[in-house]
Amino acid sequence: MIGKATVLSETKNFLDSITWFDKAIKKDPANVDAMVNKGILLDKMGQHKQALSLYQQVLDLDPTNETALVNSGLAKCSQKDIEEGIGFFDKALDINPRNVRALTSKGLVLAMTNKNKDALACFDRALEINPRNIEALTNKGIVLSNIGKHEQAMEYFNRSLEVDPTNTVALTMKTDCQNILKSNK
Repeated sequence: MIGKATVLSETKNFLDSITWFDKAIKKDPANVDAMVNKGILLDKMGQHKQALSLYQQVLDLDPTNETALVNSGLAKCSQKDIEEGIGFFDKALDINPRNVRALTSKGLVLAMTNKNKDALACFDRALEINPRNIEALTNKGIVLSNIGKHEQAMEYFNRSLEVDPTNTVALTMKTDCQNILKSNK
């Protein structure tokens, strides 16, 4: 059931996928994978409260579920509850300091709230763990660009494009940095 639900979610058939996750949860009410994945789909559909409810059910069963913690943080941030969202990322990092998704998610939220130094520290930690992480490379480049360090930003966009040459965000930001650097000469 989870396999079919996952395939349907990958084709953006969210409602049918949710139906299959519901069947899996009905069969096994402690199926945390089905609950987390259903929550992710609800989040994608903008139904953050329902997603948070599922993540909380998962955390009631398994307080150390890093995926539920990180996704709770993202859902809280989507609801503009930034501090509580960051708290969830921190809980995930307390459990596993090498959780790259928690680090990149926290870094992104910190960057969005102009806490650039802290955001860069999160991206640096993520890159120490996984030097080829696209989110950390691209978002570190964006933060560096936003604070006027365009040459350094270009390095991270280039590294991101080495990993994924189709990364349109890195490509666009690299072009923007090139144009800024040309106009400054």
